[in-house]
Amino acid sequence: ALRRVQQEEGRSIQLQKELLQQFREMDAERRVLQNQKCEQEQEHVRLRKEKEDFQREKNELQREKEELQKEREELQKEKEELEKQKQELDSWKTSHAQGQASGFYSC
Repeated sequence: ALRRVQQEEGRSIQLQKELLQQFREMDAERRVLQNQKCEQEQEHVRLRKEKEDFQREKNELQREKEELQKEREELQKEKEELEKQKQELDSWKTSHAQGQASGFYSC
């Protein structure tokens, strides 16, 4: 009977050692998974920040593009107005030169 009790205690101690080893392994796995989760969360935050920065830069570039387009349109209008004035001046010069040649204008 004593021997059987000793064998049972031995098995009990062995089972406790095995359970302790399993617990340590599971705890180590839990820590690895926790670290991975933390790294993933940090990566997610970094990517979200990058996305926000990219969107902000994209919006800024869009505003700049729109401003440049307005400037271009204004410059095009100015160019057309100057061309119109040049044509009027050329037309006036031509008619004035013809008028002087025919004697209508005398100074």
